[in-house]
Amino acid sequence: RSFHVTGVQTCALPISGYLLCDGTGYSTSTYAALINAIQYTHGGSGGTFNVPTIAALGPSLNYIIKS
Repeated sequence: RSFHVTGVQTCALPISGYLLCDGTGYSTSTYAALINAIQYTHGGSGGTFNVPTIAALGPSLNYIIKS
């Protein structure tokens, strides 16, 4: 996958240190700082939390969150 915004360079995903905002579940121990910030707001429980799902505005636009 890749993303592009007018005036911003197109980059291949994944980008180191960021996660795609697609609702995927991740380990609370691997991403301790992120779970502390967003908690279980977007789902998950115990040892797994979900990142938010943010629908793309266009076919080549994805949203990422700093992990």
